[in-house]
Amino acid sequence: MLLPTPTPTLSPAELSARAELLEINQQAAALVGYLAIVEADERPAIIRQVIGELKHLEAQAASTSSPLATLQAATIREMRIGLERVRN
Repeated sequence: MLLPTPTPTLSPAELSARAELLEINQQAAALVGYLAIVEADERPAIIRQVIGELKHLEAQAASTSSPLATLQAATIREMRIGLERVRN
């Protein structure tokens, strides 16, 4: 018979931090996804704007002190670097 594994309980601060990181992640994904529907002639200007927004989201994620936030900031940084390569 398998015993149920205990479910870790998160403090309200941890729950709030995770919710904030989820929102940051959703915003970053939406920004990058938006590029797929932008007309080709508008893409360079939009890429510049998205890079700026990703820098902001990266800083926002990095300001939350948790291993998950560090991972989130690194993921957003990689998204930004990829777009910078495309732009150049």
